Amino acid sequence: MLSEEQQIRKSANVLKAARYFLKYGGSMVEVAKALNMSSSSVQRYLNDEQTIKEYLGEECFNEIQGKLLKNKKEGLVRGGKNSTQNNEFTKDELGRFTGSRKK
Repeated sequence: MLSEEQQIRKSANVLKAARYFLKYGGSMVEVAKALNMSSSSVQRYLNDEQTIKEYLGEECFNEIQGKLLKNKKEGLVRGGKNSTQNNEFTKDELGRFTGSRKK
């Protein structure tokens, strides 16, 4: 259980991270660098449903979650593109995937 002082500090950090992310967007790492926090803290703060809904409202929380989901999907696409550029895929005689190796 957090003390009252710790809870106030945590709420302030949650609101600072949420407002910055809503205004500028960006990745967790970019937000973390801008706010001088760790990216894991930023992720935890942006997913703090109770605090964000209490102070900023449900709309803001839903907007944050939508942006986070969009960032995640874009990252998965970039990762897939990089994988196909950097690896050579091997298939068996029936054309089924059997593995990959670095180019």
